[in-house]
Amino acid sequence: MTEPTRRRQRPRRSTAASQQLEKMRQANAAQRAAYLAREERVEEALVEYAHGMAEIQAAESLRDDKVTRLQRKIDELKANTEKKVVAARDRQAAAAWVIHCADRTVEQVGETLHVSEREARRLIAAGRKAADADEERQETDSLQATSGSRPEAATQDPEPSTPSSRSEEQHPSTTEPGHDGTYPIGTPSIPDEGDYDM
Repeated sequence: MTEPTRRRQRPRRSTAASQQLEKMRQANAAQRAAYLAREERVEEALVEYAHGMAEIQAAESLRDDKVTRLQRKIDELKANTEKKVVAARDRQAAAAWVIHCADRTVEQVGETLHVSEREARRLIAAGRKAADADEERQETDSLQATSGSRPEAATQDPEPSTPSSRSEEQHPSTTEPGHDGTYPIGTPSIPDEGDYDM
């Protein structure tokens, strides 16, 4: 028989070594706890960052939509204002032209309207141009109206034939002989040549 194998027994630790090991384990556990705490804070920070990014995108999208609508309104307001300003300037130019036509010089027009002579000349020129264009437009409209009335007269239905004309069409002339050489009844006969002898 073989001798039973003897278990190897670990050497007994001294009290000092056990205490030192316990301290190291505690230090390691503390480090791991601190590391996990830091990772947890990092994860929380990532979540907050992602939420912040989503809020920024939503806010910017809403802002862009509102800016687009407001910009459209601004453009419409500018366009309407420009139309009104142009119309008002045309009225001023027309007024300056009327004043100038009342035997007022350019200088006098400027003094009356409290504008420079250069501005008065510009207003008068613009008013004259608008007046000429309006006169030309009126002449064109008049010509078109005149030319437009002629085709109506030309396209009128012909006058209906009178009863006498219809009668003439239905009853041919009785002064001409028929196909057989005789004249219709009731038609005065043509005298022979001998009837003229006296």
